[in-house]
Amino acid sequence: MHVLPCAKERHAVLVVIDDQAVGEALASLLAQEGLEVERTSNAAQALAYLEVRTPCLAIVDTALSSDDGLALCSALRHHPRGDDLAVAAITVRGDSAMAAAAARAGATDIIHTPLSVDTLRFRVWAQLRLHEARLEQHRLNERLSLISRAATDGIILIGGDSRINFWNAAAESMFGYTSSEVEGRPVHSLLVPPAQREEADHAARLFAGNGEGRAIGTTVILKALRKSGEEFPVELSLSSAYVHGEWWALGIVRDITQRLRFEQRLRDSENRLRWILNSMPVGIVISGADRRVRWANQAALDMVQAEDAEEIIGLPCNAALCQAEGEPCLLHGDHPEPARSETLLPRRTDPPLPVLRSLHRLNLDGESVYLESFVDLTARRQLEAELGHARKLEAVGQLAAGIAHEINTPIQYVGDSVHFLREAFEGLSQVLSAYRESARATAGEAGLAALAAAEEEADLEFMLDNAPASLDRCFDGIDRVATIVRAMKDFAHPDQREKSPADLNKAIGSTLTIARNEYKYVAEVECSLGNLPLVSCHIGDLNQVFLNIIVNAAHAIGEAVGDSGKLGTIRVTTRREGDMVRLAIADTGHGIPDEIAGRVFDPFFTTKAVGKGSGQGLAIARSIVVEKHGGTLTFTSEVGQGTEFVIKLPIEASGVKG
Repeated sequence: MHVLPCAKERHAVLVVIDDQAVGEALASLLAQEGLEVERTSNAAQALAYLEVRTPCLAIVDTALSSDDGLALCSALRHHPRGDDLAVAAITVRGDSAMAAAAARAGATDIIHTPLSVDTLRFRVWAQLRLHEARLEQHRLNERLSLISRAATDGIILIGGDSRINFWNAAAESMFGYTSSEVEGRPVHSLLVPPAQREEADHAARLFAGNGEGRAIGTTVILKALRKSGEEFPVELSLSSAYVHGEWWALGIVRDITQRLRFEQRLRDSENRLRWILNSMPVGIVISGADRRVRWANQAALDMVQAEDAEEIIGLPCNAALCQAEGEPCLLHGDHPEPARSETLLPRRTDPPLPVLRSLHRLNLDGESVYLESFVDLTARRQLEAELGHARKLEAVGQLAAGIAHEINTPIQYVGDSVHFLREAFEGLSQVLSAYRESARATAGEAGLAALAAAEEEADLEFMLDNAPASLDRCFDGIDRVATIVRAMKDFAHPDQREKSPADLNKAIGSTLTIARNEYKYVAEVECSLGNLPLVSCHIGDLNQVFLNIIVNAAHAIGEAVGDSGKLGTIRVTTRREGDMVRLAIADTGHGIPDEIAGRVFDPFFTTKAVGKGSGQGLAIARSIVVEKHGGTLTFTSEVGQGTEFVIKLPIEASGVKG
């Protein structure tokens, strides 16, 4: 316990002498020096005074008549309030034994009798100054201790022998060692990971020689070692001082594990944001208040066909983005915010790109900037064209369904009539045979000759031989027309808003009938249709899927066989697989090369000649199967052998959007 009032008030001196005359003389002398003097004559009084006031100096006569002066010296030095108390023992000059005993008892000085005024004055002030120095040292130590305890960084004092001399509480918490566990131990063997110890030891030897090193006077980031053996990142600041003929180092250590994690998360977040912005199909450009481009994402660079952002960064926005003449710039015009317009974006080589351009004014870091976004309208306009085409096809389909319905009735009339004619012809043939037999039996030679001439004139034998076959061909043709009409009605049947059970085998049969003109000259069709349950679906959409794949198969085979006259094969198989149905359509065409296999389902991607394919068929098919029915559409292909598309659909309706 350190009590400090001596430094701010008059120095207090306790005099313990039982000789009244000597005590008064000494007290008077000290008072003349401006000191506050308390005189007592025994140990009890001295200790009682120490309970209420802490003197700076106690002068004790070792020859007290009633008490043991040496014991009192020891009691004063070991009193809780006497840590910094200077004790001067009065002994007889020449009594070296007593002087030694006084020193052992805790006395900090010896005053010999007989007393010399000058010597007494000198020794008193010397002890008072030493007392003040000790107090100041205590104050400094307490301040340093407070700083050390309050510091969140580890503070490590390293001696010239690379051993730890001081270790604060933050270092204890950081490394896991208590101060008693590390003080006096080599710093590198405790705190440096094994892989770096050789380098650290080498640096310590250089530091011991000249107090220099690459880490001195700077801050470095390196790995440290906890008591548990865990390595962790720290930020180390080292300074050096020359103490008692050797170089010491003071290290300030900060655990930066959390900071590095935060910085990594920040970098990851920035990278994710940069990746998101560069992955967006929308072009984004930021321009400053000076209308010069500050930043552009990858989509914007692709739109203007710039190979690198440096090509447009720093350019005026009208030079980088608004080169179309006669069109006002959104940034320079007086537009309400946000401003939007459809415009053409100039490009380096290709024709201008139709875009929807939007402008927003933002405040970033206290600066007003402009954020422009560009949405490529090419696909939308293509989709609008496709939608118009689809509407036309829908109208044609409805018309075809109506025509099929209208054809169906007269075909039924014709079929019934041909059926009647065949039955009538069979009856007439029997009657005619009977007439001929009767005529031969009753007619004369002249009548028979006339009859034979009439039969020959009418070519009766040819008629009797070929008319039945002709009627059979009529029946076949009528059946074919009826089949086509039924297929057209089934194929053109409008879908319901909700899914409904449908026979996929029947749907495939109808589709093959409709598409026959596409494949009949290039391929034969082989069907292996399994026993399928009714599947909950939009059958009209699936008919479109089947038609697209069958027509593509026919075209692929047509390209493969060319004008050779050979026929390829389209194989259609269906079967049930658990709670799914599997439909496969394979062809013997050229196959799909690996370099384009990943793009076959992309909208507007086609390998067909201009005007023969829109590139929408398989994209729409995949959307119908995957998004509307919760199924899968995949394919396998081998160049030179052919391609097989496989459709898998759930039997029961799923929760996907219908």
